[in-house]
Amino acid sequence: MHAPAADAAAARARVGLSRPHSARGHAPGRPGRVPLDPSTSQPSWSPNQQAARARIASAAARVVARSGIAGCTVRAVADEAGLTKSTVHYYLRDSNELVDLAVLGFLDALAEHAARLIADAPDGTEALCALVRIFTAGHAPAIAMTDPTLWSDFATHAWRRGALDELALCLDTFSALFEQALTLIGVDDVERRARSIHLYLLGTLNRSLVARVPTDEVAFAVSALAGVALDPERCGPGEAPSETPPT
Repeated sequence: MHAPAADAAAARARVGLSRPHSARGHAPGRPGRVPLDPSTSQPSWSPNQQAARARIASAAARVVARSGIAGCTVRAVADEAGLTKSTVHYYLRDSNELVDLAVLGFLDALAEHAARLIADAPDGTEALCALVRIFTAGHAPAIAMTDPTLWSDFATHAWRRGALDELALCLDTFSALFEQALTLIGVDDVERRARSIHLYLLGTLNRSLVARVPTDEVAFAVSALAGVALDPERCGPGEAPSETPPT
């Protein structure tokens, strides 16, 4: 973890996230994924209130995936959720929490999709390629990182207000998924390799603002970091699944 455990727990509580984990930071029974639960911000809330909070979180995730952080307003989320602005305000402390809830909710849906890809992969190498394809926006456009500015916008937004633990939570969530794929492959030093691959792929998102990074170049870099040769054709854009992953 990039922050002390107490600080990370406080960050999760601020945005209504739950993170049961083992010493490696993985969820029990589901290695490689850090679950986020946007419905549990206030333990004293009734089931109906928690359901309303979850409804807002889901709507916010859809808005930010479609329109980015700039478009994630209370009005837009209220319209998406079919609620009034005052109802959305009731369940949120401020606009910062709305952005946190939206981005972390979207990234959680992305992580859930990634976990299914790993589970369905025939081997560790294909699991790693499936994760790479998320960042090259080819495997499932509706849920992949198709907006290259989303992460950098959120990182800037969080950094300016000192919300470093929220950033660490996002990074840890995806690094854990890469760790799982690398563990299936059987390479050594999976934690550092996973973090390096994840950070490299985040960098390719920024580079794609100017020009898309060629798939063979991505495969070469990830192969070097992972310690296993990847077929560029398995790391590039593929067909979207017939069923859109839930958000």
